[in-house]
Amino acid sequence: MTHGTPGPHGSALVDPLGSRSVTQPVTAAQLAHTGSDLPLGLVAPAGVGALLAGAVLYRRARAAA
Repeated sequence: MTHGTPGPHGSALVDPLGSRSVTQPVTAAQLAHTGSDLPLGLVAPAGVGALLAGAVLYRRARAAA
């Protein structure tokens, strides 16, 4: 695709055959929200507790085998 003349809302991209054009909107860059709203002080102890519980279950299973 080649660049055409810019439109009122951004840059226009033109198909090499000239049959279609797409105008891209001008927006500010923004990262996606991928985290949780839970505070780290609440999540970290829960994760440590789950890790310790898994280690205890693993050691019990290994001892029983």
